[in-house]
Amino acid sequence: MATSKWHGGKGDRRRTKADDKAYRDGWDRIFGSGQINPCVVCGKDWSNDLIDTVYPCNQTRTLWNVVCQIHNTGCGRIVYGKTEQQAIERWNEGYTDEQ
Repeated sequence: MATSKWHGGKGDRRRTKADDKAYRDGWDRIFGSGQINPCVVCGKDWSNDLIDTVYPCNQTRTLWNVVCQIHNTGCGRIVYGKTEQQAIERWNEGYTDEQ
């Protein structure tokens, strides 16, 4: 027997004991936070444009870079890392590998 009333899956309202902080921490631990600070050289904020800022340098994804893109009003600063997360962490810590 089919019903037209949608039941909302596991419940149609927020769980009363939901732990948002634990969820965010778990997500960040598994997938990386992806949070990127503004460039320490020019101050450009890249947090909303990661697709053209953080990307692999090779097909095997063993080297990643974070680039302050000149064609998007950045300064050309480049930071490298062995993983995406390491490159972002080095960027956020203020390292500069090329400029």
